Amino acid sequence: MDIIKVNHLNIKIWKLILAILLVNASGLCLRHFNLSTYLIIFGFRFHLSFVLPLIIVFNSNFLPYIKRSFLKPEWRKGSIYLFLILLPLLIEAGGLYILHKIEIGDPDYFYEFGISSIADYPIYLIWNFPQMILLYFFLISVSFRSRFRFITVAIVIFLLFGFELVPIDKILIHYWDLGILFSCSIIFSILINYYRNIYWFGLSLFTLLWFAILAFGSNSKTMINLLFASQYDNWDGFFEIVKDYTPFTLPVYFGIALTISCIACLFFSKYNADIENH
Repeated sequence: MDIIKVNHLNIKIWKLILAILLVNASGLCLRHFNLSTYLIIFGFRFHLSFVLPLIIVFNSNFLPYIKRSFLKPEWRKGSIYLFLILLPLLIEAGGLYILHKIEIGDPDYFYEFGISSIADYPIYLIWNFPQMILLYFFLISVSFRSRFRFITVAIVIFLLFGFELVPIDKILIHYWDLGILFSCSIIFSILINYYRNIYWFGLSLFTLLWFAILAFGSNSKTMINLLFASQYDNWDGFFEIVKDYTPFTLPVYFGIALTISCIACLFFSKYNADIENH
């Protein structure tokens, strides 16, 4: 594995910087002209930030690691985290229920969007998996490029998707959205640097975001179109939250997910260290 790390995933720093700059320049330009920052081809989703970075840094030396990742992934630890990504929804919904701040809603498109999305979860996952594969290999190459892997990957993720939150046409910055992006950057850096399994990465990334939007709703057309159906612009969510709590619902959800991810990472790191010492 060490030989593969050194010889096959050693990207140039200028390519990494170029990838970040081109993604942001292209994304801001598309948003300025009110164009989508993603494509849907034969049902498959391709967001600019998922696809362009690997295209820029890729070379044929990546192929041995790509092959190994698909054929000999690290299965240890990943299944535990897959269970943990169910907890943020259970904890938040349970807490709001105890406080009497949540109830089952009656959103528009309840059946054609909401119920059908549950049945179509495997299809949406498959449609999104190719772009998540591309992001995975780019972030893995970034991880191997730096001695400060965790911090570097988190910063890169934040920079790759940050342009989606830049105000256009004098729209105010949504600071809660910045908090969500910050939390997701750390969570997915944990997935890259600790679990390092292409299947767990794709499944966890998609499911964590999918649960949040399906349960609590979103006004982000980009997120709705990527994770669900392309013909909808927004979704109110299955749960109706008391108005005063609504702005905090998604930030709290991802804050809980971040806390669980950090605790799990620290716990299993200590557990593995104890096993190795004995």
